[in-house]
Amino acid sequence: MSRQRHCVRVEWLDLSGLQSITDRQVGKLSKVDQHLFLNGIKHMTDAQAEMLSNVPSRGLGGLTSITDEQVETLMRHPPFAINLRNVSSITDAQAESLSRVEYLDLSGLGDLSVNQLQSLNRVGRGLELSLHCQKRIGEYRGKRAFDVEKITRQLNSTGTITDDQAEFFDSYLCRSCELYLVDFSKTLSRSQVEQVIQQRAK
Repeated sequence: MSRQRHCVRVEWLDLSGLQSITDRQVGKLSKVDQHLFLNGIKHMTDAQAEMLSNVPSRGLGGLTSITDEQVETLMRHPPFAINLRNVSSITDAQAESLSRVEYLDLSGLGDLSVNQLQSLNRVGRGLELSLHCQKRIGEYRGKRAFDVEKITRQLNSTGTITDDQAEFFDSYLCRSCELYLVDFSKTLSRSQVEQVIQQRAK
């Protein structure tokens, strides 16, 4: 009689009781279809970040720090949700990368820079922050709403706006399929916009 193999799909796996994990173990666990919670681990290797980049929802709430390279790797395939609630500070580059997540927990952050406020304001549906950071982003959103109204009035009266009132994003046009896409994941400076224009004009 031949031996049959049964494949079981695991969609949800919570191993938050683990305090450490090997690269090999993460490699096997990274096949989880939807949610993988490793909220007990305190340290993550670059290889583990690479393997976890395919899991749609990642719980890494035990990490107290994370490198730019690890965030960039984790965001190669932007997850639906990511928990980094014990990370106490992030860089502007990390905030920019993490802004592509639908649900993001950064409730351990002590403060946010202006660039981080701008980036995290683009998080899709849910953003968990400390009370201080919630207040900061609330103030930023209030100021932004006022700025939009002010810019609209200026456009209506003069027909122009200044660079510091504008945000620049890359965009792609497919004429044959009548599709126009705007990449809101990263803002560009005026000089970067001019470089993109020159490159595409060649």
